[in-house]
Amino acid sequence: MKIAYISPVFPPLSSGMGTACYYTANEIAKSHNVTIFLCDRKINYKTGNFKTKLFKPWFSFGYADFVPQIMQLVKDFDIVHLYYPYFGIAEFLWLLKKIKYKKCPKIVFHYQMDMVGKGITKVINKLHQKFITSFLFKTVDQVFVLSDDYAKNCAIKKYYLKYPEKFKVVPNGVDIEKFKPNLKQKNKIIFTAQALDKAHFFKGIDILIKAIKIINKPDVKLIIAGDGNLLSYYKNLVNKYGVHNSVIFLGNINHNKLTNYYNLATVTAVPSTQPTESFSITAAESMACATPVVVSDWPGLRTTPDANKSGLLVKPNNTDDLAEKLLFFINNPEQVKKFGQAGREKVEKEYDWEKICEKIINYYKNLCIKK
Repeated sequence: MKIAYISPVFPPLSSGMGTACYYTANEIAKSHNVTIFLCDRKINYKTGNFKTKLFKPWFSFGYADFVPQIMQLVKDFDIVHLYYPYFGIAEFLWLLKKIKYKKCPKIVFHYQMDMVGKGITKVINKLHQKFITSFLFKTVDQVFVLSDDYAKNCAIKKYYLKYPEKFKVVPNGVDIEKFKPNLKQKNKIIFTAQALDKAHFFKGIDILIKAIKIINKPDVKLIIAGDGNLLSYYKNLVNKYGVHNSVIFLGNINHNKLTNYYNLATVTAVPSTQPTESFSITAAESMACATPVVVSDWPGLRTTPDANKSGLLVKPNNTDDLAEKLLFFINNPEQVKKFGQAGREKVEKEYDWEKICEKIINYYKNLCIKK
């Protein structure tokens, strides 16, 4: 099959969506003709088994890119797999289906998260949901969702109920050979790896910093990997709360090095403050390394670990509850081992990229035989 992938973000940009696109395309490119279409953001994108083609948008607004030419670029593919939301691309894929070229690709939307934002971005998102989203999901051939839990509770739940035959559960995954336990000693480290930009304001880094102040233990360190235009804000927050000796910012680090930090940590935290996050690759990678997780109790995100088995759920935006759940692991090394083993087992069973991509290929094949 000839398959096109399109994503608004891609490594080295910090994003679970981009990471998912990379691993999926790279694995499927081992047996199929794969091209990834990316906006030319003047960065060196990560390479792999796939081909990469850059496009120049007519104009951009954040990570939304107005690209009418995408119809011409992908019209000869068998499958076009779009990581959604991606404004300025999704709409033209809809138009491509409506024009009905002699050979029109099957269009797959991989629904990663609800659209959020602040100020004018929030207004635009609401208008899009009200006037455009219904046309997109009526026309698209298939929709991948990361979990049933999220699909039943997110912004597109009515389409999930109206067109159930279109929806398939396809979670994001983990390279279980790269992310695995090692023999390093666990330290009293709370770790997280997140994008620290305004588009990802909901990651809960501010809540996490406040929790460190409540924990107030000099031997407990919070290590944060990631970069973005909110980094200076978070550093100022660290100084404001007087926890500069307890918080370490790594900046962007090579994805291959993340496994070292997951293995050194006692627990990984994903305290998202908004219900937009439908899955956490950070949590899944941590679990693959046999490190337990604490994640916010939001639809989808809460199913990444098995609650009270491989991770604990925290009340969203509740700093006291977060501090308590983190201290549970800091103070109970035997529970760290127990939860960690359960997490590794769940990842091997449900989040192995090879198994996930086998499922995706079967869905593609079924689509292609449909008229």
